[in-house]
Amino acid sequence: MKLYRLIIAMFFLICPFNGLFSQSKISTADNDFYINDTLLLDPSQMELLPTLDLKTQKTLKYKPKTDGFKTYYFISGLHCSEGLVKDKKKEGVWTTWYDSGLVANKINFVNGIQAGPCEFWYKIGKLNATGQYKNDLKEGEWLLYNRDGTFKGTYIYSAGLLIKEP
Repeated sequence: MKLYRLIIAMFFLICPFNGLFSQSKISTADNDFYINDTLLLDPSQMELLPTLDLKTQKTLKYKPKTDGFKTYYFISGLHCSEGLVKDKKKEGVWTTWYDSGLVANKINFVNGIQAGPCEFWYKIGKLNATGQYKNDLKEGEWLLYNRDGTFKGTYIYSAGLLIKEP
């Protein structure tokens, strides 16, 4: 009986890394994924799991998502994103980092949808753009900047469509 339980446990540990994970009912929308019970992985990092050594892969565990402030990490251990989760959806300002540790963007969410002010940065740390989202689409004035920090221009969007550029 113990051998049978061990075989079943090994099946569930190995299957996610043999392609069955993506076909299973285990979703990143409903679950948070941990390595070594502490490192909460950003969903974007799930595709990189097969690149880890088997010992680390076997520590992968998932738990149902809970509400509260969350900090997600790259597999490397650096911050990837953080913000509030409410009813399993992003809420308020979420910050995302590049794997270099520099801020990539800050985006406001309402009920899991991009809505309100946002800011984006280049990988070199310079401001790239500021604007607004409405229902996950660009809306209104967006100020864009060149990589050297100089102002590029004001772009106007309506329901995600560019309607005026400088």
